[in-house]
Amino acid sequence: MVGDRKHDLIGARETGMDAIGVLYGYGNRTELEGESPTYLLHSVADLIEFFE
Repeated sequence: MVGDRKHDLIGARETGMDAIGVLYGYGNRTELEGESPTYLLHSVADLIEFFE
């Protein structure tokens, strides 16, 4: 699951998925880190590189 808010990461965790927090959306680092995402990426370019 890729998400920019804590609710995305909570949903991923509750359904057993890895969570990728992205810092280019509406959420901020503190909010996302508070949900312990599996990965935390800074940009769309980082996300593309991650999946390549």
